[in-house]
Amino acid sequence: MNPIGIKGTRRVLFSEYGLLIAVILELVMIDLGSGITTPVLPLYAGSLGAGIGLAGTIVGAIGVSRTLVDLPAGYLATRVNRRLLLGLSPLLVAVAALGAAVAPGYWLLVPARLLEGAGIALVNTIAMIALADSVAGKGNRGRIMSLYQAARRGGNGLGPLVGGVLADALGYRAVYLVYAALAAASFLWAWFGIPRSYAGRPQSAAEGEKRAGGKAGPFLLHPAFIVVCLVAFAFFFGRIASRRLIIPVLGQQVLGLSASRIGLALTLATVSNLVTLYYMGNLTDRVGSRPVVVASGLLSAAYLVGYALSDNLATFVLASLFWGFCSGFGGPARNVYLMDISPRHLYPLLLSVYRTVADTGFILGPFLLGLVSGAAGLAWALYVAAGLFTAVTAAFLVVAGWGGKGPGKPASRLTDGRI
Repeated sequence: MNPIGIKGTRRVLFSEYGLLIAVILELVMIDLGSGITTPVLPLYAGSLGAGIGLAGTIVGAIGVSRTLVDLPAGYLATRVNRRLLLGLSPLLVAVAALGAAVAPGYWLLVPARLLEGAGIALVNTIAMIALADSVAGKGNRGRIMSLYQAARRGGNGLGPLVGGVLADALGYRAVYLVYAALAAASFLWAWFGIPRSYAGRPQSAAEGEKRAGGKAGPFLLHPAFIVVCLVAFAFFFGRIASRRLIIPVLGQQVLGLSASRIGLALTLATVSNLVTLYYMGNLTDRVGSRPVVVASGLLSAAYLVGYALSDNLATFVLASLFWGFCSGFGGPARNVYLMDISPRHLYPLLLSVYRTVADTGFILGPFLLGLVSGAAGLAWALYVAAGLFTAVTAAFLVVAGWGGKGPGKPASRLTDGRI
């Protein structure tokens, strides 16, 4: 007989993973809301009079505020109660979604996206720092980060199907009203669901630098940190811009698909992604983060080429399924690699810089790929993104190496005392 009992086991599990569970559920609601706008935003902007280039600017506007807020968010994480920050940030997203829902013209979508980006940057950065607090020292970080990724992809991936159906049935504005409701629900859950014992104010940045034996500059300029930031940049530049701009427009204008069919294809990509995460979630724990990052980068280039070559619904869906498989293990591996090379006391700073570089891709991707699409066609935009994936993956391989666990080559280790 189990001397602890089922109730005791549940208490132990919640004591160990309560913060992880609460933060993931908060993010799932935000991701579901963001996901329902994925097949809708460029079409909504077009219905308000925006062309493909301007629609790309609207899609990418969220990256501007995300980039501007990432660094302050990392600083706030060392100064302000993190539970308070996690609780209040979804309110910014709710206000932004409501503003987009009532927009009289495409011009109001820009400030709405900027406010949405600020809220998402705040909640994402603080959440990742909170999760690092939760998994510090655990040998199953890869599995935990995969579960975190699966939960987020599930929310974000179910969204396109729901958003496409809502748009076809009730119109584009209804999608944003639902988004506002989900963001409000995320606020309520975070406010009452995150354990009150969690404050998460470990030390100041100055204390972290003192423990590191110097300034943070050498860590920020280290090749290992630079290449993982470049990989994240390519991910946001290529994958996010393609998912939120190029692929929906390709489906509608080239293949003649409805919003619901585009949403279905994107949702199937997420189903494939979740299956991959389930069966390969501990791959990073078994073989290390570096080979997984390399494989994911090269396969991501391949799925973008697959989209560019699709000429009917069947090949569009096949490309989506391949996309889900390719990206199913890359995100957790990048996060674990960053933890591998980061001193724990500098992790909030390094994470905020990492997210700033990544979100710069969110700005440039939709804008530049939108310009390429207008000048040379949608397929060439996907080829450009695939080329970027290949180049940064090769750079990561040169700096970090290939096989084995841990941070990689001696040159890639930033310091002792990693997370």
